[in-house]
Amino acid sequence: MNLTEYSNTQFSRDFAKLNTSKFEGNSYFNINEVEDKIQDLVPSNKAYFYFCLFISSCADQNMYSHFKHHYENFRNISKYPKLLPNSFSAVGKPATILDTAISLKIDFDNITKNELEQFIDTQFQMAPLFIGNSISVKTFFEAMINDSDFQHDSNVFNALVEILNSKIAKM
Repeated sequence: MNLTEYSNTQFSRDFAKLNTSKFEGNSYFNINEVEDKIQDLVPSNKAYFYFCLFISSCADQNMYSHFKHHYENFRNISKYPKLLPNSFSAVGKPATILDTAISLKIDFDNITKNELEQFIDTQFQMAPLFIGNSISVKTFFEAMINDSDFQHDSNVFNALVEILNSKIAKM
């Protein structure tokens, strides 16, 4: 299984194993409880799980922060989970997901550049279903890349941003 196959077929089932809290129609998860809930995952899928969780959290936060007037429709379609904050902010920072995974020795270096490229191509194709037609795919992903919360110092993140920038430049 590769990253795109995992994202399209398995991620939502694995995410359903988490105990999420509901508040005002949103699902929230606590990153500190994730590992206990996904112990039965195939070890090679754990990196995919945390990566997809990170991307989902980033997409949700990006839409809410930069395209608020479209957020309600996005939320009804995506139903992406929200990360519980570790402080007094409204939601947690997505980088916390990757930090937690790395502290648990999850090896993101097994996610290849080709997998990331295929994953991003799929996200670009599927994005209009989630963001609608009034926001271009390019605009959505540019806002994500430029968001101060869309940062992490890891090889997989740096490769992701490099590929996103390359693909956006060709749009």
